[in-house]
Amino acid sequence: MENSKKKTSIKALFTRDVRTTTLLLMLVLLAIFFSILNPKNFPSLANLRSMMLQMAETGIFVLAMFIIMISGGLNLSIVMLANMSAAIMATVTTGMLLGDVLQSNASRIVVGVIVGLITGMLGGALNGLFVSHFGLNALLVTTATSQLFEGVAQLVTKGGSIVNTIPSVVLFGNGYILNLIPNVFALTLLCYLLASIFANQTKYGENSRLLGANATANQYCGNNNKRTLMTAYIISGLFSAVGGIVVFTKMGIVRSEYGSTLSSQALLTLVLAGLLLIGGSGKISNVLISLCILQVISSGLNLAGITTYMKSVCWGLMLILVVSINSQACKDVLNRIKMRRRNQ
Repeated sequence: MENSKKKTSIKALFTRDVRTTTLLLMLVLLAIFFSILNPKNFPSLANLRSMMLQMAETGIFVLAMFIIMISGGLNLSIVMLANMSAAIMATVTTGMLLGDVLQSNASRIVVGVIVGLITGMLGGALNGLFVSHFGLNALLVTTATSQLFEGVAQLVTKGGSIVNTIPSVVLFGNGYILNLIPNVFALTLLCYLLASIFANQTKYGENSRLLGANATANQYCGNNNKRTLMTAYIISGLFSAVGGIVVFTKMGIVRSEYGSTLSSQALLTLVLAGLLLIGGSGKISNVLISLCILQVISSGLNLAGITTYMKSVCWGLMLILVVSINSQACKDVLNRIKMRRRNQ
């Protein structure tokens, strides 16, 4: 009896969330594969630090899209909003804006961060206004605002770039905790914790999931769909701004066209984690594991000498593959195969 109970409990552990188990297995197998392929460089501490640095910025952009997708929406403007927020922040930290008022570096950093975060929230509110209150298509709206945000960033940077002038900013972006964990990666983990609390333990998080799953049911429950979606877009804008700040502190420079492929990578991460474009579903833990999987693949390809252009091709093919596998048509085919096997 005891052995059968143990077997049942172990089986329940692995079947409770098949996707989580599958993602963890994929992560382990990929790490082993690239370690065998490149035993000198891939399992090294230097590569681990590099992967955490790269996951820091990508991970926050993933969160910015996650908050929207669980609500049944879509946001393709996250990267350009991040660039605009970082550009406006940089004008404050470099003294181009309010330089006569803010004399010390500390005051410029604090005010610059606040201005950058507010910019991100306002950009998110603009998306939310057109999508939730005017009822316009989210894909079209966020594509248009992406162009708008990029244009504003180009105006702010005057078509070039803004270089950081405060050493402590870059020191934070490239610093480590205990000489192991990058500061910006720790910030990303904090953002994931806050997003998990929002999505799972707040009324707005519950309403967002219900809105994504069934907008009519959410309305009948007495919830305001427009306000819920607007809140989601504002929080998405806030995370976008944090992503822009992370990039600025890492690189020490702001460019209006930076990260043009990051939106597709964020979408790939979320689809791999099991989020549906119709909304209502998705776990933060699966998102984090999917982020690690894609980073392992990216680092492994880099060490194998694969060019950035070829990696873009790989991301596109992977996105098509994952979307196809998660499609209803593919599920129907698999169900038919299962039914035929049972009948045989």
